Amino acid sequence: MASETPNKACMLLKANTVEIRDAPIAEVGKDDVLIRVEATGICGSDLHNYSHGGVGKDLIKEPLILGHESAGVVVEVGSAVTDVAVGDRVAIEPTMFCRKCHNCKTGKTNVCRNFRQASLSPTQGTLCQYYVCDADFAVKIPASISWEQAGCIQPLAVAIQLAKRAKFGAGQTVAVFGCGPLGCLVMATARAYGVSKILAFDISQKRVDFAKKLWADYAVLSPKIAQGQDYSEWAEGFKASALKEAGVDSWGVDISVEASGAEACMLAGMTFVHSGGTYVQAGLGRAINSFPTFQIVAKELDVIGSVRYTAGCFKTAIDLMESGKIDLEPMITAVFPLSRSKEALEAVRKGDDLKVIIMNQQVKCNGQEPCAYCVSSGKICSFKDINDNAAVARQQANTVDSRLAKVEESLEKLLPITKAFEAWMRQNSQQFPFSFPNSDPGPSQPSQNSHKSSPEPSHPRVPYRPSAAIQQLSRYPSSGSVLSPTAASEIMDEEENEGPEQWSDRFSHLTKDSYGNLRYTGGTSTFMLVEALTTLQDSTSDASPDSQISNKSTDITLPFFDPSGRFKVQEALPRPEDIVYPSPERGDELVSLYFTRIHHTFPILHQHVFLERYTKTMAAKSSGKPSKDCAFLASLFAVFACGACISKKEKSTDPQYQRFGGMEYYERAQLLFWTSAGLSQIELVQCVAILAICNANWNTLAQSWINAGQAVRRAQDLGLHRSSRRSSLPPFEKEMRRRVWWCVYGIDRVLSIALGRPSGAHDDDCNVEMPAELDDAQLLASVEGATITKTGESFMTGFVALLEIYIIAGKVMRFVHSLQINDPLSEQTRKTVAAIDAELEHWLNRLPPTIRYAATNRQNPKMLTLCLITFFVYYSAVIDLHRPFIPDGTSLSPDLTSLGQCMSAARSCIRIGEITQEASMLPTSHHLAFAVQFITLSGITLLRCVYYLNHQELVSAIIDDADKCVKILEKMQEIWPASKRCGEIVSDLLVMVKTRLYGGSSAIEDLQAAQQHAQSQTSKNQERPEPLSSTASASRGKRKRSDAEVASPQRNRVNGNAWENGMASSSHVSEGHQNLNNNSHHSSSLGMMDPNLAEGRSHQRLSNLRTSMEPVVEPNGPYPGQHSYSPSQHNPVSGHPRIPQSPTHQMGPPPPPHAYPPTNPAPPQLSLDINAIYAGQQIDGLPFSNDFIGDDLLALVGNVIKPSAQPSAQMFEENAQVLWQAFHGQQQDWPFIGGSSSGFYSGVPSKDNT
Repeated sequence: MASETPNKACMLLKANTVEIRDAPIAEVGKDDVLIRVEATGICGSDLHNYSHGGVGKDLIKEPLILGHESAGVVVEVGSAVTDVAVGDRVAIEPTMFCRKCHNCKTGKTNVCRNFRQASLSPTQGTLCQYYVCDADFAVKIPASISWEQAGCIQPLAVAIQLAKRAKFGAGQTVAVFGCGPLGCLVMATARAYGVSKILAFDISQKRVDFAKKLWADYAVLSPKIAQGQDYSEWAEGFKASALKEAGVDSWGVDISVEASGAEACMLAGMTFVHSGGTYVQAGLGRAINSFPTFQIVAKELDVIGSVRYTAGCFKTAIDLMESGKIDLEPMITAVFPLSRSKEALEAVRKGDDLKVIIMNQQVKCNGQEPCAYCVSSGKICSFKDINDNAAVARQQANTVDSRLAKVEESLEKLLPITKAFEAWMRQNSQQFPFSFPNSDPGPSQPSQNSHKSSPEPSHPRVPYRPSAAIQQLSRYPSSGSVLSPTAASEIMDEEENEGPEQWSDRFSHLTKDSYGNLRYTGGTSTFMLVEALTTLQDSTSDASPDSQISNKSTDITLPFFDPSGRFKVQEALPRPEDIVYPSPERGDELVSLYFTRIHHTFPILHQHVFLERYTKTMAAKSSGKPSKDCAFLASLFAVFACGACISKKEKSTDPQYQRFGGMEYYERAQLLFWTSAGLSQIELVQCVAILAICNANWNTLAQSWINAGQAVRRAQDLGLHRSSRRSSLPPFEKEMRRRVWWCVYGIDRVLSIALGRPSGAHDDDCNVEMPAELDDAQLLASVEGATITKTGESFMTGFVALLEIYIIAGKVMRFVHSLQINDPLSEQTRKTVAAIDAELEHWLNRLPPTIRYAATNRQNPKMLTLCLITFFVYYSAVIDLHRPFIPDGTSLSPDLTSLGQCMSAARSCIRIGEITQEASMLPTSHHLAFAVQFITLSGITLLRCVYYLNHQELVSAIIDDADKCVKILEKMQEIWPASKRCGEIVSDLLVMVKTRLYGGSSAIEDLQAAQQHAQSQTSKNQERPEPLSSTASASRGKRKRSDAEVASPQRNRVNGNAWENGMASSSHVSEGHQNLNNNSHHSSSLGMMDPNLAEGRSHQRLSNLRTSMEPVVEPNGPYPGQHSYSPSQHNPVSGHPRIPQSPTHQMGPPPPPHAYPPTNPAPPQLSLDINAIYAGQQIDGLPFSNDFIGDDLLALVGNVIKPSAQPSAQMFEENAQVLWQAFHGQQQDWPFIGGSSSGFYSGVPSKDNT
């Protein structure tokens, strides 16, 4: 091919003289590739070669092909090449290093001792039609990168090498002198690396405007030096005015990059850098320049030179361009054909164009009008005086016609296949997660392909204008006392006191990843690596290793964070600009709902900062330039989803959509979250935590717990769980890191307690401080220096109090669930319970009055909401702590301390529930799910207390509270439908308890028989109705069962002594009823004895007190530990015979007439399958899985049906005294003391009236 193919090339003959000549094509070796060059960028070094006939003193001695910023297509490969194939699009690495010298072996290939550089004599350049190079220097590029941008990959790699040398990172300020191609690429790279502020300077207004438009935060013309003015004086004045206007600390910038080669800029660049900063020289100017050596020494500057690139820079450049983080299209301002290379070089010399690209395609231009190529690509046409070549034009037209004919022929063959495939897909459309063009999901239901981009409407775009609600939320408060920024800063400074370095600080480290984000690593291994790397970097320092480690910075690169490695872009996921947004009106509504209802209970976002970013994002979307910030968009769509969950305006005929409101935004948030794979940003933590709230709203608590755990892991990855007091982060960022961590900690802790699962964060791993008690406006004041008005108490005061009880509740959870506790009656266990009790009491006693008594002052609804949530968690911790120690069987001297604590806490929970349902204070989030759960458990706990009492008034009061519990749960159905099932559970248990109290054991048999009779009436219209026997089990309310299920011989039934098989004869049933009537002493008590305790197994592991996870026992067999017994048997706990029933053991005086049920009442429909519960089978339809709910239901229902031994009269009296004290003996200043309208609640009954 080398001998047959012409190869036009731009050859430099001498200074300012180039010609287009044929150049020979080198032979393709076994390790080489032949590339057809498509695009070449003109570099400053090319201009230097063109202007001087060489570089420095090395003038050319023979014609030299220019160019080294090239890309093209591989047309031939050597016999040993395996990584590159013919047809691959590649960028050419023009620096060829030896791989053998010391620098190459240490990774400094850019300064290889024996390197060769394309277009640097004697090595020929790439500005030609065909170029041969080693296959290792051909880097593949994706089709998404245009040829024009491909011609800029090499200079972008140079900028990335500079960024690596200068150690660009988040939070830095960078000044760039020279807004030419290299300066602009440095700014683009700095922006991609997360630099916080970029300052740009140049002597060309056009370039300054261009830099300010795309990358720079501040860009101005460099001032001229007055005649006779001292350079140092000029530089200091330049620095003072520029930094003041840019809003940068007058101390100086972190990094200064000189990219112009001008001596004045070198002096200014070193002046702009603060002491200990970094100065990078990248521009090529005169060989010898004056340098301010005094500044370098006095300010201890790191002076760095940067040239070419090293391994990985090309790949990083390609990844940044492919991901959209760097877009070089605006830089390319002119395109020339190869035949007009001289004009291209002159255009670069003139300086009007920023980046000039030479394309090797044949382009027709008449010299008068812009050519079609430049018009189509939006470039400035610089082709002049080109001759028309009709022959070439005709040949090109013929080639195009031939190719089009072949394409049409192929399409005709594919058309029948595509039609058949499309028809098949439409027939099986439900199997695919996307819709078809002619499918209409309806106006009220979201499209399953909601994340795909829809065509933009043809009408003009309407600019985004924030709604009144958004504008109101974005404003600062305007009433109340003024909190000055100085006061706010003082509050934060109290939290920011660094103090001496702690031992744990030595083993934690934040380092930057390839995206410039801080990542956390810890442990001894990290400490040793950091110590070693610090020693290498500061080998000339006299400081000790300990002091070096204590002052370590994030500049140390650890081996498992490759600074040049980027996560592969996932092609299957949509691009962020393709995601469909809600309408501006709907978006504003959802964001307003979130910040109105959720934010004050979950301040994971900063309201004003988020709203500012939100309005900018919506404005950019409305202008046709959607944001590409995947991380922020993920958090934004999570807010949309959360707002839609609590919105009541959405209507749909799809029941699934009614339950999962906001699912379309939830899906898009997940897509954006996974599009950000490889990134680790605080916005992603916020996203997944808010999605966990959505899961809780839908009553999918298990998924909510999983998402909360993922949020914990991502927060730990960022180091949010460790104190940032010694870091150099800004105070505002430190405070937001604390807020985000504690929000994630809280939701994980609440869900773990609710589900009885381990939490994702252990307190021993965290040492982060509590967030400051400043609301969003006050916090922003400490940063912006604005005067902010304070409106009463900050909601953060309530949030901090909530966090403190979260910590104690977590200790309770870890203690109760511990697998290390084998004896709950041991002295160590008792001490632990007492210690946690004391900690709970201490928390309550030092609770701020604004939280403690918020229920009595409802003028501040935010504080009231936090008060309710806080006390729900507090009383749930009391119940969780003491529930395992409630005596489950009878004994001579049962300790009812824990039962009294649980009963008192349960009544308080119900009282809080009354306030909650009255004012609808709790948002539908994880807090509401937690509240509903413990209101339910409170009702069950109170009903369990009935067993220990025979005082009728106290029992009636407990039943009244259980009635309140049912009414609360019924009322809450409107805001959280899952509470319906909870209310049914408590209601069914209440019916059973009342039936037992007022009708005896036989009444339960009658209740079951009445239910079965009522069900048989509904099946009279069936062809062959099957009568229901009295042995059939009670049915679940609103649940249809087949006749076979009702009459199944495998179902167990209940009698007075034991469980009988459903196949028992009717005579046996009658006998069972007779036994119930004979054992009438059981009708006066509610036995609560656990079967395991009945067998003498009183010492259980605390972990076994949770809901059983053992396999379900067969229905026709007894559950473990169950035996039938007779009244003559010995008491399995005490070993003594059971005490016979006497009149003194009856439950007080008979109830009033209105307490008895009617003569022929309609049987209540129980939705709880009592046979399934007592047989240990799985209970369907429970709204959530909890630690003790299964055990409580089993104990309560089982002992209502089959009571255990009767306590003595003395024990009843003692029990009544203890429980009455728990019922009324709380301290009067404690919040939410359960109250009642009954007169006997005023004190503890005496022995005489017990």
